[in-house]
Amino acid sequence: MSSHKNRIVAVAVVAALAISAVAASAASAASHFESTKATTFLSGDQKTENVFTVSGFPVKCTTAHFTGTQSGTEATEVTVHPEYSGCTFLSEGATVTTTGCNYTLGAATTSAMGNVVVGCEGSSQIKVTTSACTLFIGSQTLTSAVGYSNEGSPGAVLVTATTGNKVAIAKKEGSLCGLFGSTGSYTGPVLTKGYEDVGHTAQVAVKYVE
Repeated sequence: MSSHKNRIVAVAVVAALAISAVAASAASAASHFESTKATTFLSGDQKTENVFTVSGFPVKCTTAHFTGTQSGTEATEVTVHPEYSGCTFLSEGATVTTTGCNYTLGAATTSAMGNVVVGCEGSSQIKVTTSACTLFIGSQTLTSAVGYSNEGSPGAVLVTATTGNKVAIAKKEGSLCGLFGSTGSYTGPVLTKGYEDVGHTAQVAVKYVE
């Protein structure tokens, strides 16, 4: 092979390596959730009240608890199961049922906010129930609905929902349901910690990398 051809091959190899390095750098720079363990058990609780508001009427709960698992030391999304108790709606006690439904939280992509997928199995839906009205919330994707920041030691992630008025209400049943429109909003922060065991006894560091 001539020296001229050798130079062409060398240039091509260098260019290919440079492209690979740029691609690898871009991949590592992508926003993601990070943990010190290959499998991390997640537990989150509302830091201040999480509120679902529909047509100006709030649903508030004394407890909002979330559990899930992160697979891998880096992940672009995590799925958690929500549980709510001590709830009120329309000035009376309310029950929020979440059986069969989860939230998948995505790392931010094209904006500072990540997407949230409400995923419900089969015919399952989230239900907010009072004596006068039951609201049904089904599977849907909420774009640019959640933000992340890091807190504390050894490391936890504050997940803050700000959905805007775009949570779709699939169905309404009850005498006072005519008061409500077809969409609502969800707001509130949840402090999420990581653990190395399913019993949540040994905490490990988790963080969000932008």
